[in-house]
Amino acid sequence: MSAARNGLFHLPGLLLLAGGLVACDDGADPAPPRDVTVRGVLAGSGAAGSTGEVLQQLRQGLDASGLAIVALGTDSSTERFPVDADGSFALALQPDASYTLNVLDTVQESYVGSFLYRTGDNLSLALRVGHEDLDLGSCQLVQGEVWCSNGFFDAPQGSAALQPVDGFFGGFRMTIAEGDGPDDVVERLLGGREIELEAAPNPLNKYHIAMFNKTNDGCDAPLFGTAERIDDELYMYLSLAKSNASCSATVRYQAVCTLEGASRCNGFLRVDVTSSGADCRELPAIHVARPFSAHWHSPDVLSCKLPTTCSQHTDCPSGACDSAVNFCAAASRDQALRIFLFDVGNGQSLLAITPSGTSVLMDAGRPSAGRLTAAVLRRLVPRLDYMVISHFDDDHGGGAVPIFLGPDGAPGRRGIDDDGQNGIDDEAEVGAPNSDDLLPSVVLDRGLTPMPSGYEQYERLLGERRREAIAGEELDLGGGVTLTILTVNGRIKGGAAFAVKDENERSVGLILRHGEFSFVNLGDLPGGGIGSLKMEQAVGPQLVADAPVDVHLLSHHGSAASSPIDLLRALKPRTALVSVGDSDRCGAGFNSYGLPAQRVLDDLAAVGGVRRVYQTQAGGASFSGACVVESGQTCPRDYRELDPAFAYSVLTIEAYTETFRISGLTFDDHYNA
Repeated sequence: MSAARNGLFHLPGLLLLAGGLVACDDGADPAPPRDVTVRGVLAGSGAAGSTGEVLQQLRQGLDASGLAIVALGTDSSTERFPVDADGSFALALQPDASYTLNVLDTVQESYVGSFLYRTGDNLSLALRVGHEDLDLGSCQLVQGEVWCSNGFFDAPQGSAALQPVDGFFGGFRMTIAEGDGPDDVVERLLGGREIELEAAPNPLNKYHIAMFNKTNDGCDAPLFGTAERIDDELYMYLSLAKSNASCSATVRYQAVCTLEGASRCNGFLRVDVTSSGADCRELPAIHVARPFSAHWHSPDVLSCKLPTTCSQHTDCPSGACDSAVNFCAAASRDQALRIFLFDVGNGQSLLAITPSGTSVLMDAGRPSAGRLTAAVLRRLVPRLDYMVISHFDDDHGGGAVPIFLGPDGAPGRRGIDDDGQNGIDDEAEVGAPNSDDLLPSVVLDRGLTPMPSGYEQYERLLGERRREAIAGEELDLGGGVTLTILTVNGRIKGGAAFAVKDENERSVGLILRHGEFSFVNLGDLPGGGIGSLKMEQAVGPQLVADAPVDVHLLSHHGSAASSPIDLLRALKPRTALVSVGDSDRCGAGFNSYGLPAQRVLDDLAAVGGVRRVYQTQAGGASFSGACVVESGQTCPRDYRELDPAFAYSVLTIEAYTETFRISGLTFDDHYNA
């Protein structure tokens, strides 16, 4: 695999570095090939304490006493290498070979993640959103996979060009390496190790594909996804929703292979199953990687009918167009509303994707987080249908323009005169055909009066795509999901209005509903604390019918200015989320603003009903000087019975009409809505 497409894996607050040794040519007869020793270390990054302390925290989170690296080769070989107490490891691998390296919890005997690696390539990456890019860039974990701003499943590097997988559609046979243990589920899902498949591109977009399993000579329900080619490498990403009476699951396949001749390729198949329900023994949550080979025996020959293509919901008999692949989807109560809360440090950004494929980005984080957020978004959705900017403080709206310009940070396609006007990467090329820009179809904000300083480019790029949100308006997002605007610019749904002066008071607040599930996000709306306006109290009566609210994203990152106890009593939240950052200088447990506030945690505990508080990072007490806790601050924070969980990466919510699931690398919790 090319260096530009190497995969990477990060653990919470950890950095992985690995490098191959190079032998010099002394003119002697060539020696027989020997193993290459690849040395690496799981080391602390942006976190307080030594490597050993970081590893200890990780192992406690996994209820594990150790970790190991398991190497899977394309020749089906499997080798296990221990991770020492100091975080170091040494891998004996074949030269010039590709591997999937899996990080294994040795107590539970389960993988906690994996990354692709080719012997001799050096890996170096940053961990958290907003950090300066290194080599392959900043990376984030999304549903068991790693997305990086300058590599692996992002814009190709150097002269490599991203292309459709032309010439490799039609009938082919896939042979999967033998597995044992939990990953026998893979063979059950596919119908064996030798499987017959058909794949066809969507006429509306050659990168979007439908694939049929023909193992039993039928045309089963198709898998939808995307396919890409870079030089001699093929990448396919497909997903399928499955359910029975007691369990709903999403099965995600990722196939990566290198072409060998005109019709063969060898590589890896990764399978991720996320499931939710009372009994998921038939569809257990797993994450595995297995070598595979593929042989196209009937190129461009199809016997299965291609599903209906679409560009909007009205194109489909079901009324549901999956915008991620431009195929019609069956609107099913078992399909999930997915919400991704990104770790953008001291800021906020989250993405919602409805069962019908409609995407809504809520806030964009700081400017420094915009490009990485764009890289992650590009792998989750092909485009943005809606964007809601709650207000124009830089920690919420600052990353918007970098997102509009896409992962490469340039209009159109980097280094190309897209519009033929003799200008390269000029602003007129934003949204040009085949660009990677993420320009939303509709943007709602608090209005541009007064005009916020520094947002002139935001207004210019969006033009008629943006408008002011209206308190009380409801958007039908498809798939049974609605978005209702609760607050905007001082106006509250139901008629109340405030004379507002600062950005927090102008926040756009909203509620997402999917069946019995509800998610409330009020931006930075204040609630009377620290001398602020009592605006959140006016929202409470509008949400009485939704109480208890399933997920409440605490306003203003858990600040004492917000989340008054009377609002918490009205909402009766089941779970609480906090988008918060650690200090770059002082690490986990420190936050320059003292977020989340101890008072808010105390009130959550007093109201009762919240089983767990989920945070993007630990945050905590504010500090002064050499990371000394300021007077009056509680350190560490006292969560009482709230049982905190820290993601240090993307936090994922899968919400069905009657159940929902909140997951991260070290937690996976299920609730009834």
